[in-house]
Amino acid sequence: MYARRVLSCSVALSCLLAVALVWFVGGGRASAQVGTNPLDIRLVPHKRIFLPEERQAVVMLEVNASPSANRNRAPVAMALVIDTSGSMDGQKIRDARTAAHALVDRLVLGDMVTVITYSSSASLLLANYVIGSDRSAAHRAIEQVRATGSTCISCGVERGYNLLGDSSRNFNRRLVLLSDGNANVGISDPHGLRALASAALERFGVPTSTIGLGFDYNEDLMVAMANGGAGAYYFLPNSDAIAAVLDREFSQLDTVVASNLVIEVAPAHGVSFGSTEIPGLIRQGDRILINLGQIPAGSQRQILVPIQLPEGDLGEVLNLRATYEDASGSSRTLSENTSLSRSSSSREVEASQDAGVMARMEQVESQRAVQSALETYQRGDRSGAVQQLRETATRLQQGSATLAAPTLAAEAADIQMLTDYLAEDEGVSEERVDGLRRHNRARTLDMDRGASGGEMYHESVSY
Repeated sequence: MYARRVLSCSVALSCLLAVALVWFVGGGRASAQVGTNPLDIRLVPHKRIFLPEERQAVVMLEVNASPSANRNRAPVAMALVIDTSGSMDGQKIRDARTAAHALVDRLVLGDMVTVITYSSSASLLLANYVIGSDRSAAHRAIEQVRATGSTCISCGVERGYNLLGDSSRNFNRRLVLLSDGNANVGISDPHGLRALASAALERFGVPTSTIGLGFDYNEDLMVAMANGGAGAYYFLPNSDAIAAVLDREFSQLDTVVASNLVIEVAPAHGVSFGSTEIPGLIRQGDRILINLGQIPAGSQRQILVPIQLPEGDLGEVLNLRATYEDASGSSRTLSENTSLSRSSSSREVEASQDAGVMARMEQVESQRAVQSALETYQRGDRSGAVQQLRETATRLQQGSATLAAPTLAAEAADIQMLTDYLAEDEGVSEERVDGLRRHNRARTLDMDRGASGGEMYHESVSY
């Protein structure tokens, strides 16, 4: 019976607590001079040769960071913005305090922490507190975290952004927002709060990660802020995982090798970009900008970008320019050009395919299919959802064989396990299905950002 089953798997769609700051490792392609440059950035098309009539293409933006962190890393500055509305009372607020205490203990000498609580308004408990040998003042301040009042998210994050903005740009900075409810005071719509996060990223270089706790928080709002702030979005059904998430956030900041990474991709004449949901993407005329923020050591991203090709001969189709700051604060620039061609030979076209990009395309497509199936189940169509999942698992198995990609076979097995669970005669509770959908949405967003299932933060989930 699946009611007693425990999934403990590397890529199980139903048991992932997603985090955006760990990225997919692409196989088979050489990495250029990572030893002298902390980042290797390239555009890889799903194939390099196209039939005369073909107009659709996909390129993968691949970012590869040096595996070795700078031992003399920049100090870390973190701002915790904690919801203290009435719904947080009890175990949630106790777990939030415990997690904040653990973070203070994890920070090293010279790091900085800010703690802000918000309900009807924002309260500043710690302001750019520099970690020294005695941390007792920080711990005393954290003990003041209590639950009461309404929910003014914008009050808390605006104060946090301003404090982090006042700190030195030599710090690796990040704001982490925790909420279990919906904003009902101040700026309360997802678009407005996303704009706040985007402005903080552009103005101060401060990413925003968000933690949605329980089942009553505004999911669209937390997703929008994480996307606008180039940070992570987490769904935590229980508050006992808060400490692990904060530890994960700190670990990423602790190994940053590049900051303020902005990638600009310009199309050649006649080439255009298709519809895409890449977090942090900004369209400027015919070109796109992608703000990836901070890049930890050893991390990689694989971001799919659809493009429309013109008729006739191709040649150079895209120009990439990336700017960032390395661990010493020095500015760096990288450039990359992508060229394609046409042929009437189907064999030649097929031989030009990149198996890694094709496998990534299958992963992303299947992820969206699982999300659609879970939404179908929530609408009451269990048989339709199960059918969608079975078709997705079959497609992944076929892709695994064609592309020699064992990761796809593993994901197919996980989807089949989820299918069997949802197909049981007694059905699945509404809350459990909603939890599965929220987990999967977080993972879908991470894959849009370039993350891989096998490397994302996750835990076993008991059914």
